[in-house]
Amino acid sequence: MVGVKIDVDAAEMYFSADYAPGGYAWIIPMGPDTANVGVGVRASYLSGRKLPDILDRFVSEHPVAGKKLACGEVLAVMRGLVPAGGSQGTIQKSNMLLAGDAAGHVMATSGGGIPLAVVAGRIAAEVCNQAICRTGYSAGVPVAHSRRVWNRVVAIGPDKEIVDMSMKSDSLMNALFAALNPDQMKSVMRAEIPLLLRARETD
Repeated sequence: MVGVKIDVDAAEMYFSADYAPGGYAWIIPMGPDTANVGVGVRASYLSGRKLPDILDRFVSEHPVAGKKLACGEVLAVMRGLVPAGGSQGTIQKSNMLLAGDAAGHVMATSGGGIPLAVVAGRIAAEVCNQAICRTGYSAGVPVAHSRRVWNRVVAIGPDKEIVDMSMKSDSLMNALFAALNPDQMKSVMRAEIPLLLRARETD
């Protein structure tokens, strides 16, 4: 959108079962009066509502975001799917090893996948490198090592059931966020859990 009234130094995320069921809405600055505006929701939370209608309602009716976006003009619309159903049980077959979105490595809190893809990709590369160093060029990646990738990446994400339960109620979501300190809140918003990741890497 262009012609919006935004803080160019702040990426905004809005959590609400009413305006972004099972997910969140966002305003990400791309210039002085230009922003990427969108919603990401889970299909199971739609209850018959259509995604374009949810986005339109966020833009026009949200008590905070609506004021910032009221005079904005839509320049382009993009849609896509995020594999938020959880990590896949099988991530390796023959000489193929999955990581990132292909393996379902997506944060339950935000649907964010880039941080997990970076971590999973690095671990997968380590596993493949170790296999090749032991046996030369290998037609297959040992299952034991692919499971190590699986175990280390899955441990990064928070408990999906807790997140799902909280997203069904604005009061529960507000209580959850109120319990987080600023550093923890930043980690949630960025889909990062650096302390947990460092702990796993030293195991």
